[in-house]
Amino acid sequence: MAAASLCLALLAACSPVPGGASPSASASASPTPSASATPALDLTRPGVARTLIRDLVAASGSRQIVMVLIRQKEASVSVLTDGQPHTWAYRGGSIKEVSSDLSYVGQATFDPDAFDLSDIGALFRAAAAVSGSDSAQELQIVDSRRVEHSAIELKMSVATNPETRTVFFNADGTLVPTLDFNTATGIATGLSDAIGTHSAATAVIVGSATGAEIEYPGADGATTVRRTRASKLPVTDVPRSGSDELPGFDPRVVSPVVIWRVLQRYAAQGGFGPTTTWSMTADIRTADTLPRLRFAIGSARLTTDLQGNEVTQ
Repeated sequence: MAAASLCLALLAACSPVPGGASPSASASASPTPSASATPALDLTRPGVARTLIRDLVAASGSRQIVMVLIRQKEASVSVLTDGQPHTWAYRGGSIKEVSSDLSYVGQATFDPDAFDLSDIGALFRAAAAVSGSDSAQELQIVDSRRVEHSAIELKMSVATNPETRTVFFNADGTLVPTLDFNTATGIATGLSDAIGTHSAATAVIVGSATGAEIEYPGADGATTVRRTRASKLPVTDVPRSGSDELPGFDPRVVSPVVIWRVLQRYAAQGGFGPTTTWSMTADIRTADTLPRLRFAIGSARLTTDLQGNEVTQ
C-alpha cells in the first residue's frame, strides 16, 4: 500500500463551482459570494497559512473540519455541514466555496489549530530534503480512516507532483522519522510506535522488511487488526476478517533490547549485518503460557524465551 494512496484517496482536484445548482458533496453548486478578498498570498511565509486556514474555517461556518490542503498559492478546507462535506478555498486572492467530489465515509473531524501550521515553508523544505523534490508541494491533513479498510494515524503529510515520496509530520511539526530496522534504535522506536497504548495482542512481529507490528482482536469480535509501523510510514491499522484463536498477552513483554541481543549474537558469528533480512514473531502456541520469540535470521531459525535464551520449539 503506497503512502500516497492512503493520504490522497480522499482528495480530488477542486474547481470553482458553476452556477445553477445547490451545494452537495459531489455535484456542482452555485458559487457562494466571496467571504473575503485579499491580495495574492505566499502561504509558505511564516504565519500566513495559519491565519488563512482560520479565515477559511470562519467562512465555512462549521467547526467540523475533515480536510486541510495547502499549496504555495492556494489552500482549502473541507467541512461537514448537515452531515455533508463542503469545500471552501482560497484562489486568486479570494475565499469562496468550490465544488469537490470528496465523499464523507466516517473520517474523523479535527481542529486545524491542533497542528503547527505556523511555517509551511519550513515544512516544505524539510519534506524536500527527505523526498528529494520540491515540485508542486502540497500539505494535507486528512483522516484516511475506513478508506481501503485501513486507518493511518492523523498526521500532516507533504506530497509532490510529479509524485515522489510522501513525507509525514507530527502535529507539532516534527518529522515522522524513517526507521532502520537493522538497528537497535529502529527496532525500539518501531515497536513502541506499533504497540502504542495497547495492552493486549495475539502476536508481535518485527522484521527488516515489514517493520514492527502487533495483531489484536477487533472491537467487533469478528476481525483481527494488524497495527504496523513501517520504515517510512506512520502507524496504520488494517483489519481482516476472522478472529485470531491464539491466546492474548501484553505486547510490552517483548523487549527490543532482547531482540537486538539475539541479533548481535549472530552478528558476532557473521550471520547478521546492516543488510541482513530477518524477522521475529512472538506468540503463544501449544502448551506455552508465555510468548516465545521465533527468529528467522538469514537462513538460520531459532526460538528463544522472553529473555533471549534459546529453547526447544
